[in-house]
Amino acid sequence: MTEFKLGSLVDTMMEHKDEVIKEQISKIVDLEFENYDLKNKKKNLEDDVKHIYKVCGAWIGLCYEWARDAEKDRKHYYYTDEEIDAKKEKYMQRADALRDVREMIERTRENRDF
Repeated sequence: MTEFKLGSLVDTMMEHKDEVIKEQISKIVDLEFENYDLKNKKKNLEDDVKHIYKVCGAWIGLCYEWARDAEKDRKHYYYTDEEIDAKKEKYMQRADALRDVREMIERTRENRDF
């Protein structure tokens, strides 16, 4: 008959239980450190977002101030009809000049290929 040692089985089970508990505690500690690190990163990101909002708010305030200063310099934001006509004329002159240059390049190519 084989001898069955109950004490040896109990010792083995207790060792296994102790190892499992150690592993679980180690995992819990690692997760706590990771959680602490994530909380710090979240706080840093929130601080960065607050800073960005402050900077953007300052830029918006400056743009608004510049727009108000520009309004003081001009009677209103809109161009007068004369200014619009002058801008149209300037753009049309540019367009005509570009068209002339393109036609000249095209003629040069045709003459060169001839």
